[in-house]
Order: sequence, then structure tokens, then C-alpha cells
Amino acid sequence: SLDMAGGGRMRRKAIKDMLKVLETSVRGLLRIEELFEARTPKGQAITADVDGVVAEVSQRGMRTVVIHSEHPITDTDAIRGERLAEDIFGPDKADGPIAKEGEKLLKKTRERLRKYNVETVKIRTEHLVPYRGELLVSQGMEVRAGDPLTTGPVDPEKLLAMQGREGVQDYLLREIQRVYRDEHGIAINDKHIETIIRRMLLKVKVIDHGDTRFLPGELVDRFDFIAENERVQELGGEQASAEPVLLGITQASLATDSFLSAASFQRTTRVLTEAACENKRDPLYGLKENVIIGRLIPAGSGMPVHRDREVGFAGDVLDDIAARGARTKSDETETMEKLLGDFDAAARREEAQAETEGEGGE
Repeated sequence: SLDMAGGGRMRRKAIKDMLKVLETSVRGLLRIEELFEARTPKGQAITADVDGVVAEVSQRGMRTVVIHSEHPITDTDAIRGERLAEDIFGPDKADGPIAKEGEKLLKKTRERLRKYNVETVKIRTEHLVPYRGELLVSQGMEVRAGDPLTTGPVDPEKLLAMQGREGVQDYLLREIQRVYRDEHGIAINDKHIETIIRRMLLKVKVIDHGDTRFLPGELVDRFDFIAENERVQELGGEQASAEPVLLGITQASLATDSFLSAASFQRTTRVLTEAACENKRDPLYGLKENVIIGRLIPAGSGMPVHRDREVGFAGDVLDDIAARGARTKSDETETMEKLLGDFDAAARREEAQAETEGEGGE
């Protein structure tokens, strides 16, 4: 029941998750658009909130999946307000448990456990599952935070928070390929999709700026963030902290460092106005912005390192090229003369044959 979920926060979350399961999910190209735009999917699956083991799948009333997970007693954020999955005993078990199964881990309980030098606790997490959602787990299975417990798509934002950049990369690649291959029979090399996903995960959101030049809440390039932290570390300063951000392809295109590239995509007036107000300078690193202003693209011979190079040949090489050119020209002349000679001979034979036929007719 909802009362068994424990607390108003858990009840609200359970109801919200069940309502999402009851929505109708999209398929085909609409699903592709949903993935590339990093939208919250319709009919999404109920996912595990913690790493652990499925201890019970209850069918009484509303279906409930119970997960037991172990956490260090020092991980206050993870265990605060959660319920114990088993009794915890002190050095002398005859005195009874110092904390009972189902007891909430409030401040007093945590202090009592620390007093007895308890290092880890096993907590109980319940997930309510409506009967419409098909269960993908059974008792005894190990699950990770973010793994689906029912059928349906997974929210990529939630997956990013629980499994990190690698987890959401694998999920997006797998889901996009499933739609193209299984539903449409189209084979696409993984590297093309991986290039797009890399762009979607290129930004990070600054949480604590430390001694860096960034501001809290600012979206910055992941590699610029790493380079700035390395610079600050060498100077003995405090490094910044950030969290990965998943952007849809539209947002990723507008969040590029090049205002010329962003303006050529969407919201041209707004992008150019903001660039003028902020006195932005376009580094012209990409292909699109260089094409817009009519410059060589920074690839191959168009790269700056090759632009000022002069190509020349040594004297012997030039003489050899000239000699080969002369021989080639001589051979071409002889061939042409031979062809013209053969043509003249054939023409004379035709004239002689015509004259002979004319005399015979007379």
C-alpha cells in the first residue's frame, strides 16, 4: 500500500512513477527525436534508486519490489530517513538488537549505531509497480541505480545522475540503434551516433567555482574545465567542481562557443544580439564558421600550420620532370602522325574504289 512506502515524499514519488508507466510510449522516428533531444520519455519505466539486491517481489495489493542495499554509516545523505532491512546487534547479541528491522535511520539512531562502531547498514527501499508494467526483475537479482524494473524507456537525465556519463552514453547508443535496426532495418555504424552523443555530453555545469575563472551554474566545455582545474592546481589554488549535463542536439548547437555557428542554426537575432552585448570573440575553430566567412576550413591543407608553406622542387627533380614531359609530348606527336597517316591511306583507298566502280558502270 502507499502507507507502506513510508513518508509523504515516498508516496508522492510512487504515485508519480506509476502515472508515468501508464502513459503510452512513442516508437519509430518520434522515439529517435525523443532520444536526440534528450526529452523525458512517455511511458517510462520505473527504475531502481540504489545499487543492491532484489529481496522481495510482493503481489499483495499493489505490486512492490523491495531492494536491500548496503551503505556506510558515514554516508548520511544516502541513509537519512531510510528504514533498516534487518536487525543490528551489538557485541553481545543476548542484549537484543540495538536497532530493529524497519526502524528509521534518524539522527539518534545513527549516533547509537556509531557508538557501537557499526560501519555499514542495510537499508530497505520499496518501489510500487502497477500491474500494467511488466516486471523485468525477480527475487535475488542484483540491480544498479538507474536499471529499469519494468518495461519502457528510461529517463536519460535520471540515468545520467545515477550511472554517470558512460551509463547514459551506452543507453542512448543502444536505444537509437534498436530503433534503426530492429524497427526500420537500417544499419548505421556506431561511430556516427557516438559523435552526436559526445556533442550532447560536452558541457558540464559548475557547482563550486573554487579559484577558477568560472561562475557557479555556468555551462562550460568539459575539456576547458579540466584544463582550468589543472592550471589552478599547479598554482596551488582550489579546484572547481561540476556535474555532467545532457543537452539535446538543438540545445547543444546553440550552446557552442562559436556564435557564428549558433546563429546559422536557430534564433539568429537573439544569438547575434547576445554576442554583441557580451563582446564575444569567435575563435573560428569549427568548419561551419569558417565556411560562413569564406575561409579555408581548418582541416588538411587548410590548417594554419600548412597555410604558409611553400612547395618547391630541387633542380634535378625539375629537369627530370621536363625530360619526362618532352618524351611524353614526342610520343603523343608520333601517335597522332600515325593516326593521321592511317586516315589518309584509308581515304585514298576509298577514292580508288569509287573510281573503279564508276568505270565499270560506264
